[in-house]
Amino acid sequence: MSQESKKQKTIVIGAGPVGTLAALYAAQRGHDVEIYELRSDLRDPSTIPLNFTKSINLALSERGINAMRQSGKPTLLEKVFSETIPMRGRMIHGKSASGELYEQPQVYDVHGRAIYAVDRGGLNKTLLDELDAMPNVKLIFNHKLTGADFKKHKAWFEVSKSETSTGRNREIEINFDFMIGADGAHSAARYHMMKYARMNYQQEYIDTLWCEFQIPAKVLQAGDDQESRFRISPNHLHIWPGKDFMFIAIPSFDGSFTCTLFMPSLHFDRLEAESASVPAFF
Repeated sequence: MSQESKKQKTIVIGAGPVGTLAALYAAQRGHDVEIYELRSDLRDPSTIPLNFTKSINLALSERGINAMRQSGKPTLLEKVFSETIPMRGRMIHGKSASGELYEQPQVYDVHGRAIYAVDRGGLNKTLLDELDAMPNVKLIFNHKLTGADFKKHKAWFEVSKSETSTGRNREIEINFDFMIGADGAHSAARYHMMKYARMNYQQEYIDTLWCEFQIPAKVLQAGDDQESRFRISPNHLHIWPGKDFMFIAIPSFDGSFTCTLFMPSLHFDRLEAESASVPAFF
């Protein structure tokens, strides 16, 4: 095969929603695509991959919808939307000056357009399934990027659970034409690229932590309407605002709500030290 006709080899670091969609675009352009993921395949029921035991539900907006619409996979959006819930606005939960609780809806769009609540893991699985069906794509799990030479176009990966005689994991070397780094906040791809590109990078932590909660679905009785499985309105992103914290609830397709408390670390420390005060706080 001549150099001119050789396919471009694109490697993607990270198989989350961003990495898998980027890989889909590259594969649709005819590239040979390899996706390297540090964790195990999240579709395998025998594993609970790191950081997939909890997750903030995603609110899918037009930007993400259009990205999937333009991916060249006509059925992708149909599959994703089959398990989404439209959220047409916020529902603010508060207390009036007289102490009465209230709910105040705020629509997102005067034309009735919505954002869509989607399970992050479910979206990720759908994208992985699309890639699995493509002949020019390889999904490679349990591989950690440990080095990259952007002049020689080489990358090195540590293979999990492949100990050598020295007790260290086996390392492999691969060649690439183009690398896409989609491996999160502590990106190894970015770290190694900084050795070859004149780029500034700064990371700061805000003093806010988050904790996940669940509002379970109602158990339906014979003759109950399916909508009644939701304990609060399913078509809103629910917000309980505080002065320096916020509690949100996003609907899930099964009728439950995935809830997240965002709060400065000092408040979490106090609640942990005085656990009896937790009900009063909520």
